[in-house]
Amino acid sequence: MIGVDSHLRPKPDVIVTDLDDEAVLLDMEAKRYFGLNDTGLVVWRTVAQGGTPGDAASALVREFEVTEAEALESTLDLCGDLVEAGLLVPVEAR
Repeated sequence: MIGVDSHLRPKPDVIVTDLDDEAVLLDMEAKRYFGLNDTGLVVWRTVAQGGTPGDAASALVREFEVTEAEALESTLDLCGDLVEAGLLVPVEAR
């Protein structure tokens, strides 16, 4: 289960293409793509740069008009979906 302090990283064979405020993630191994809107892109970038889902939720609160609770719920849901889709993989905390 993905939590606030989970450590995740992008799967190595996922290619990210930014399209202004959106992104497309392409899983080269599975030959599938996944679209992210502007808030999803903030979550992806934060986690890809070593942040936790909690860090990503805080970034959403700073950049958008959402509460901490809404941001955290959405972030955990998205991270769980990305792990389930094989685009993010859990890693052990250092």
